[in-house]
Amino acid sequence: MRVEDARALVKLIGDLGEKRRIYLLFDARYASASLETRRYILENVNPQWLQGAAYFGANVLLRIAGKALTVALMLKSRSPYEVAFVATEEAAREAIARWRAKWK
Repeated sequence: MRVEDARALVKLIGDLGEKRRIYLLFDARYASASLETRRYILENVNPQWLQGAAYFGANVLLRIAGKALTVALMLKSRSPYEVAFVATEEAAREAIARWRAKWK
C-alpha cells in the first residue's frame, strides 16, 4: 500500500466512522506497506472510528505490524477494540459477527 492509498483508506474509514464505530475486514494476503504508510495510518486514524479489525491471510511480518498498530490504537483511544488474525475470510467474518453480537 502506498501513502496515497492510505490517505484514501483513512478518509473512507473516517467518513464511515464518524457516523458510528466500524469493523474492518482486511485481506492481508498480498498486502505490504512502507514504514511511511504505516506511520500515516497510525497518525491519522482516529481510534474512536473503529470497533475492531479482522485480518485474514497475514504473514508473520504483517501480523507483527498489525499487532503493533493495534496496541498503539488501543493506547491512543482507551476504548474497547477487537482484533483477530485468522487464515480465511470466512473466519474473519465469523469473528466480526461474534463481536457484533457481543456489543449489541
